[in-house]
Amino acid sequence: MIEKDRLKFFKLAHEINNGEKKGILRARELHCRGNVNSMSLISLNEEKSEKGFSGIKTKHSLLKKMDQWMEIEKPNRPTPEKKITSMGY
Repeated sequence: MIEKDRLKFFKLAHEINNGEKKGILRARELHCRGNVNSMSLISLNEEKSEKGFSGIKTKHSLLKKMDQWMEIEKPNRPTPEKKITSMGY
């Protein structure tokens, strides 16, 4: 049971990335990423690579954050390593 709970946010992120919001996520250059305790909504945009919102616990909360995607700020320093990381999506 514990292992199943540990995968909860990974599975939810996968469901969101490949579900009905897939087109919106791609158009806005966003990606949902799960971890053990929550999910993050990450920008794949070259200017905002790997920036976004973290600590998201529900699908509803993530969908609300999708509407705030324009608020994701550019990093305060050059981040070429983040651009490479985001290219995998």
